[in-house]
Amino acid sequence: LASGTAWSRWRSKLRRWIRISATNRGPDAAPLHLLPTLWFRNSWSWGRDDRRPELRALSATGAALIQASHPDLGENWLACSGSPELLFTENESNTERLWGASNRTPYVKDGIGNSVVSSATEAVNPDKVGTKVSAHYRFEIAPGDTQSVTLRLSNVRPSAAPFKNAETVFSTRIAEADAFYAALTEGGLTQDEARVQRQALAGLIWTKQYFNSDVAQWLEGD
Repeated sequence: LASGTAWSRWRSKLRRWIRISATNRGPDAAPLHLLPTLWFRNSWSWGRDDRRPELRALSATGAALIQASHPDLGENWLACSGSPELLFTENESNTERLWGASNRTPYVKDGIGNSVVSSATEAVNPDKVGTKVSAHYRFEIAPGDTQSVTLRLSNVRPSAAPFKNAETVFSTRIAEADAFYAALTEGGLTQDEARVQRQALAGLIWTKQYFNSDVAQWLEGD
């Protein structure tokens, strides 16, 4: 989490497009459950800050829409293409299952998995509110076929057509990425070698994250 002016500038430009594609490489048709998930870090259960953020389903046209409200991060919205079922729980450990203690809420963090795998519909909140949510997409994918979903995270509530410019945005970003990696493969690499290099460099990009470990707080029992 950035702070002060830096955070304000970053947040003013928050427009995140996400595309997830799954291809059936096998010889037979196969079912797929795809669960893009949004959650808030549990910062309210340890007695230091009891302010609780909230994720809530909203009525929208052309997408499943989630409002994310946080005391520090403000208001954000996640739009999910199509009509997935939105599964809400709290991002809290299942203390009954782990340690035999009573849960504060019946909607704990593994409730989404229980709902999908075990058809435990009571494990997710019917009021469509919580601190963790998954958009449940169900597909039957034919051999060789691909299914894709698009999501958009923004600090501005999306319009009635949140994915209107999706193809243009993705085409532009893909072209930019291709040009970036092409400049790094001018040393006579084969096509296969260039693919390996690109995958390796992409993996390094994902490791460039900052982890703020408050050791003193952890030692006190976070």
